[in-house]
Amino acid sequence: MPLSEHERRVLTSLEESLKNDAHFVSRVGHVRFSSRRRRRRLVGAAGFVVGTVVMVASYTRSVLVGILGAAMMTGAALHFVTADRHSDLHPLEGPTDEG
Repeated sequence: MPLSEHERRVLTSLEESLKNDAHFVSRVGHVRFSSRRRRRRLVGAAGFVVGTVVMVASYTRSVLVGILGAAMMTGAALHFVTADRHSDLHPLEGPTDEG
């Protein structure tokens, strides 16, 4: 549904007021979503490697610690895989009304 002329004016004035709000611009303007995704993937990969080392190194001595290492690997893999889902949303975007 297209916007009415009044809605367009209101939207334009909101955009201008947000551009002129220094606190808002400083808080939102420097967010780097790709770095968040990269950091989340790095943590997931590192956790997976540590879990693998724990599992392999301790499985013959303690089955419980080996199982904990495998659980750590699983959690780290999920953390890695869901990096895109948790990090790519723009803070000003909401759900779209399609339908």
